[in-house]
Amino acid sequence: MCGPRARATSPAGLFFLGAAVPYTTDTDIRDSVAGALGLGTGSSLPTHWTARLITTANNRGYYALRSVMLGRGYSAAQLDAWERAEDWNDRLGVLYAFLEARKSGAQIGGNLDQELKDALAELKGDAVVIAGEVVAPAGVAPGVIGFGDDATAEDRFILGTADGEGTFQLPDGSTRL
Repeated sequence: MCGPRARATSPAGLFFLGAAVPYTTDTDIRDSVAGALGLGTGSSLPTHWTARLITTANNRGYYALRSVMLGRGYSAAQLDAWERAEDWNDRLGVLYAFLEARKSGAQIGGNLDQELKDALAELKGDAVVIAGEVVAPAGVAPGVIGFGDDATAEDRFILGTADGEGTFQLPDGSTRL
């Protein structure tokens, strides 16, 4: 994709009547697949590139994107505002389209499984930029571990000998595991 485009989907929640609305359209996925195959337009795709295959791939790309980013701690609102969400949806959707086409018996070269793994690994480290600013996951200050609360109520450490060797005191009062 070349630069940001206006989304042709619903705002924010991106769930409409119980169905997901990906950040990119099936037509965009079809055109990207055609481009990857060296064809002119989505209408010139071979018959195994069915509308159902493209829709399934687009939805799988959307759900993979959301799963990774929500798993990293970003909120749905942050993800919806992310400037690269559409690009990632398209990239993952195209990879899933090729995987689905391969299942239908199409002769598609390359190591698609590894390419998808690499893309998902890259997504796990990609910075989220909203309005030109890198943002941290919702509710997490930058540089702070983003999971769990620091609960030390039952932690006890008692120094033993003067050389700094110590023992742990467990909740039951014992010092042995």
